[in-house]
Amino acid sequence: SLMEPVDMRRSVAVRMTLLVVLAWLTVVIFNTVVLIFPISVGRALLLAIPQLPVAGGFKFNDLFAFAVGFCTISTIIAASRESFVYMTSGRTCLLASVICKWGITALKSSPLLFIWIVIIPILIGLLVDFLLISPFKFLVDFLVMSPFIVPADDIPVLDLFSIWFLGLLLLKFWTNLAHWTRDAPFLAHFIDGRWDWKLTRAKDDGFAGLRAKWVLQDILMPITMKLVIVLGVPYVLVKGLFPRFGYSAAVNSAVYHFAWLGSLAFCGLCYLAKVFWGALVKLHDSIRDERYIIGQRLQDYTDNS
Repeated sequence: SLMEPVDMRRSVAVRMTLLVVLAWLTVVIFNTVVLIFPISVGRALLLAIPQLPVAGGFKFNDLFAFAVGFCTISTIIAASRESFVYMTSGRTCLLASVICKWGITALKSSPLLFIWIVIIPILIGLLVDFLLISPFKFLVDFLVMSPFIVPADDIPVLDLFSIWFLGLLLLKFWTNLAHWTRDAPFLAHFIDGRWDWKLTRAKDDGFAGLRAKWVLQDILMPITMKLVIVLGVPYVLVKGLFPRFGYSAAVNSAVYHFAWLGSLAFCGLCYLAKVFWGALVKLHDSIRDERYIIGQRLQDYTDNS
């Protein structure tokens, strides 16, 4: 009888251990399925379209495949759930009208959404890559590896998905800063306060009431054109003008990698020079006004003529 409590404790410990192992295996299998299934669906969709305008390695990017597969599965589940609710309640005609309405809305807003979610983040990511990542990679390759080996002009450094994801994060951060201008007035020195009104208006309109022409002209095109100019002007100047001077390959490679950073530094110096000139002119005007008493009415003055 003394052995019965010991045997019971052992059996309880064994059962608890088996339950913990079974729970752990269940979590591992569930997480594996949740990860592998969207990746498999995303890769199948990407490989099913051989003429998809993305790089070959981009099609096999697991993060990109997971994003495509997850969005596809989520859309199918949501559409199936809503369709089942409408059909079970006998509102099939209403379902058809809703599908037609949202189809027209999708056709109208999909090009704008593509520019906002894909084109602009890629341009922002390329700009960050050229400004920060590529110059420091060049320094590491040139100074640490071997100063006698000229680093190749392998820019951009990041792959396309990393560039897009980085640009998307920075675009989200910029939109938050634009909304914060109403509460933090000092941000107006860096971001135009009108962007807060524009973004809020577009968000309030939603997809159903989207004014495509206004969004394209006042939001998407200004951002896209500024990014294209910032990316294109240094490239055209460096690739078109600098090789004519006939410098060595190392110098040309360094200029290629530091073109955007140098352009940013030049624009910063021009801005500082403008601010300094404005302060100097203001100081000069204040000294002149104080000396010659400009803008003040004379007192106790009589005309003896």
